[in-house]
Amino acid sequence: MLGGGFLCVRSTVNRFQEVQQSQTELEDAYGGITDFVPQPDGAIPAPRVQRFLSVRESLVPLQRRMAETFAIIIKDESENGKQAIGHTLRTIKAATGILPLIGDYIKLRNQSLMEAEMGPGEYFYIHTIVYHSWLGYSPADGTEDMIIVADGSSDTRIFGHGSAFREEPSTGRYQTYVVALLKNQLKAISSAGVGSLHAAQLRERLQSEINVLERNPARIPWQDGLPTEIEASLAPYRTRLEHMYCKTTNIFDLFSLKNDDSTRD
Repeated sequence: MLGGGFLCVRSTVNRFQEVQQSQTELEDAYGGITDFVPQPDGAIPAPRVQRFLSVRESLVPLQRRMAETFAIIIKDESENGKQAIGHTLRTIKAATGILPLIGDYIKLRNQSLMEAEMGPGEYFYIHTIVYHSWLGYSPADGTEDMIIVADGSSDTRIFGHGSAFREEPSTGRYQTYVVALLKNQLKAISSAGVGSLHAAQLRERLQSEINVLERNPARIPWQDGLPTEIEASLAPYRTRLEHMYCKTTNIFDLFSLKNDDSTRD
């Protein structure tokens, strides 16, 4: 039994090393999240939306498996009174299996991005603009019944009630990434040769949004409504994009599992 446990742990460690390697290769090819530069008006060209959709489609089978596994853990954890032995064993099996699933998901995401010739920054930008800014899903989706923390104590929890997104550094990272991408867009306006009046309007609108984001860490970008140029670029794909959203894996679509927390992630 001890040997089996050791093999399980070693297998998990090896899997996460492979995930980190896939993230390194992706960033070596396309840069980190904060290296991406949106178009001056923030719109997403149709070919890039289509590539984003191809990545999302490749993730659907694993999304379903992860949703089913989390559902087992959450259901059994929330039941009152004594649980049957079968329920307990089912919960332990699901909890043991979720970490490898998370690793497999992020690795597949990275591989699909490489195949689509899309970097992590562009994926983060499109995911945020589409699902959070436009369709109104929360950046905290997927964390309500899951906590992954390492607080230095012996009581480190993986699963539990409450939103980890609002309590851990992921909140700060999300805000940092969003603001950095919008600042990249702001710089792009000046170098894109956009007509002077239009450029001035774009700069004013974008700078105003950046200011509000920096004052309010809980704000979602373009929370009061997407600029018309961005919405027009997405509107033809609304049904497909919405169909491809997965609440369970939202947090794993946004971040990687690299040990460092540099601007390249």
